[in-house]
Amino acid sequence: MVVTSLSLTVEGPRRERVVRALRALAAPTSVEPGCIASRVLEEAGNPSHLFYLEQWETTEQFTAQLKSKRYRTVLEAMEESVTPPELQFYWVSEAKGIEYLEAIRLQQCP
Repeated sequence: MVVTSLSLTVEGPRRERVVRALRALAAPTSVEPGCIASRVLEEAGNPSHLFYLEQWETTEQFTAQLKSKRYRTVLEAMEESVTPPELQFYWVSEAKGIEYLEAIRLQQCP
């Protein structure tokens, strides 16, 4: 699985424009083959701090997204940030769910 995370700070009227653009990207991206999730989030208590997240099943599917014309939206959003944007790519080799939490919690409780 590949996870990409963009963190940026956008203020004033630019913020709404960037949020609309990222949401317009997230909607069609979320239905692309291999896309697990595509989300636009804001930091609690600091709405000018935005996050754009994507999760992909494979590197190939993710690479196709990076090469797509619509991914320019992400690059344009980065240019609007008043602080240096942080773009990270993570290759995840293993993911665990709630069963992991349950197993750990049961080990600690008598």
